[in-house]
Amino acid sequence: MHETRIKVRSTQLDAFGHLNHAAFLEILEWARWEWAEEAGLSGRDLVRAAGRGEPAAGPAVVRLEVDYRREVGLHDELTVQTRLVAANGVKGTIRQRVLLPDGTLACEAKVVFVMFDLVRRRATRIPPEMRALVEPE
Repeated sequence: MHETRIKVRSTQLDAFGHLNHAAFLEILEWARWEWAEEAGLSGRDLVRAAGRGEPAAGPAVVRLEVDYRREVGLHDELTVQTRLVAANGVKGTIRQRVLLPDGTLACEAKVVFVMFDLVRRRATRIPPEMRALVEPE
């Protein structure tokens, strides 16, 4: 499981003074990309390869389920836990949890993606190096 630390900024708050639901989605995405980078699945490399017409693929979100559990406020330091729990054929599933500083669950998400060929513009098989990162639920 990968952990990302993020501090809530004032621009992420809504009119009620807590973290906006859309800001949660951004935080979850940042954590997924950080997980991918640290696992050796660089987004920059994918884009560069696609621009040269080389085989390149990246994850495209096709379904996202989010359960918001607790309020998150200004300057809260969050821990986002990210793990790949399934990778079969062209489809994979990532589970994420957002924890408050005291360890309380603030949010959890299930992200379903397909591996998307960035040159041919269609779904393609998840590469073995990504399938090797699967952690059981």
